[in-house]
Amino acid sequence: MCGIVGQINYLNSNNINVFENIKKLTDKLHHRGPDDKGIWLNSSRDVCIGHTRLSILDLSKNGSQPMISKNSRYVISYNGEIYNHLNLRKELEEVYENNLAWNSSCDTETLLRCIEKFGVKETLNKSKGMFSFAVWDNKLNQLTLVRDRIGEKPLYYGWVNDSFVFSSELGPIKLLNKSENKINEIAINAFFNFNFIPAPHTIYKNIYKLEPGKIFTITLDNMRERKFNIESYWDLKKIATVSKDFNKDYNLSPYKLFDEKLNNVIQNQLISDVPIGVFLSGGLDSTLVTAIASKKMENLKTFTVGFDENNFSELKSARKIANYLKTDHTEIMLNSNELENSINKINEIYQEPFADSSQIPTYLICKNASKYIKVALTGDGGDETFGGYNRYIFGPRIWNSIKFLPNDIKKIMAFIFNKIPNDRLYFFLKFFLNLKNRDKSQIKSHIQKIIEGFLFSNNLDEFLYSMKINFKYKDKLLKNNLKKFDTDQLVKIYSKNKVMLNSVEKLMLDDSLTYLPDDILTKVDRASMYCSLETRCPYLDNEIIEFSWKNNLNLKIKKNEGKLFLRNILKNYIPNSLTEKPKQGFAMPVNSLLKSTLKNWATELIYDEKEKYSEFLNFNEVELLWKEHLSNKCDNSAKLWSILVFVSWLSKI
Repeated sequence: MCGIVGQINYLNSNNINVFENIKKLTDKLHHRGPDDKGIWLNSSRDVCIGHTRLSILDLSKNGSQPMISKNSRYVISYNGEIYNHLNLRKELEEVYENNLAWNSSCDTETLLRCIEKFGVKETLNKSKGMFSFAVWDNKLNQLTLVRDRIGEKPLYYGWVNDSFVFSSELGPIKLLNKSENKINEIAINAFFNFNFIPAPHTIYKNIYKLEPGKIFTITLDNMRERKFNIESYWDLKKIATVSKDFNKDYNLSPYKLFDEKLNNVIQNQLISDVPIGVFLSGGLDSTLVTAIASKKMENLKTFTVGFDENNFSELKSARKIANYLKTDHTEIMLNSNELENSINKINEIYQEPFADSSQIPTYLICKNASKYIKVALTGDGGDETFGGYNRYIFGPRIWNSIKFLPNDIKKIMAFIFNKIPNDRLYFFLKFFLNLKNRDKSQIKSHIQKIIEGFLFSNNLDEFLYSMKINFKYKDKLLKNNLKKFDTDQLVKIYSKNKVMLNSVEKLMLDDSLTYLPDDILTKVDRASMYCSLETRCPYLDNEIIEFSWKNNLNLKIKKNEGKLFLRNILKNYIPNSLTEKPKQGFAMPVNSLLKSTLKNWATELIYDEKEKYSEFLNFNEVELLWKEHLSNKCDNSAKLWSILVFVSWLSKI
């Protein structure tokens, strides 16, 4: 893993010194690559590219970047891992009839040689991995920016002070753009819908996120007019609509075939010249990754994070799994002091409003794990790819029970449900849905979204989609200047799924295109790279994703259970009794923390920063949500977390 950054002075302005700027900006990315740093400047001194290196393969200086191609045409700054780079080397050697002399054993050189021989697009079609990179073509005076298929690695770009810039993170661009950081109103509205800012938007105008699976190209001559081209080299929407008769050509059952594919992927992702481990939450996803990896590596290191509050601790279940698999296990117990000390790092780590509450425990497990390892495998992506979220499993059943009711009756039901204490409502829903082994605290956190969904929706698609929206009625919260960006507009921005699928598959596709890269993978990348730790996600291998979408939904979800692919093969590795527990992941008990450990922090933001955030938010609504939460009238923790993260970010700019 690494950090990439660059600036192009397309106007040849004497006021822009791209070399001095990139020197400063590479320092800003030191955490992404503490092992080495490099800068390339072209002969006319108007194009400068920087790189910070976290050495994983070939730890020598031979892997330093930016790297220049043999024919001097291309310069690359690359962040990521190409897991099949050794196979690509063999292919190149066959093409060149073994007349290739390699300078290093790193995948950067492999990638650059492939681009030199095959071009960018064909190279991407051949490559398996996670990456973002920039390639400057000296012959065409053209910049190419690329992001991996599903969005594990980030890439920002935009126009700043009459120059074009790109970076692995928003921070360096913000530093360069001090005088012109204008807030993007669409981004604020989207943030309060989803807890994150969906690509291609960022919190700032004129600065964008490159979307996953895209190639961005721009020439020096076209930068002034901001004329560029973006094309897809991998399109999940097309993959999701392929024929579901995939398995008729195979003798193996689909579950057995998945087992073989996942084993191969994990084997490839264990390649490393530095210590490697696995994040073990105790859930299905990470347990399966750990079980397979432990068969391939002796004394595999595993890490679990837990809280003082037992209801939110994964330690016991993860410990049993680690003991059974005989891993070298480390438990990280978080206390109130660690949470308080970490809360103020959110802005430094994420650099724009981002309100997934598990961001703090994710950072803390990365911080502690980085003392022992430099690479960690995770279970991220299993839910979106194989149908693990509750909204996929129970959403249709809930909607089918209420869809025939008139709106007036729905409103009465919503009013009544709002008056029922959460504990009683939990037992009602447990009986109503025949829930088994579901965490009480987790069910309670979804009740309010379900109730609001009654009023928000006219059909199943809308009801399922409503489960993803944090503030369904933002007119009370947002100031008038932001109201013009209504929910319908945001759905069009956010929902990139325009293909014909059933309602659950539509939601799974939408989550894979947006929630996964813009929330889950953003959370993991920023938290891990802040700690100079590389993370790898086996479930996000493109062959695994393509395989999943070629199988019918009933092979993934049935009755009250999702992720049937994972469940069916996990029993080959560990007893069922070790994984029969509710899904939690690295959750944080925000509800109770806002009333205890984080109460003073929240109170200070709400009242002391009132003048600053009142340009965007209505103080009376913020205060009402806060008082309702403290009095236990409503669980407003999700809404309050979004508000507090935004206000905290705003107070620091």
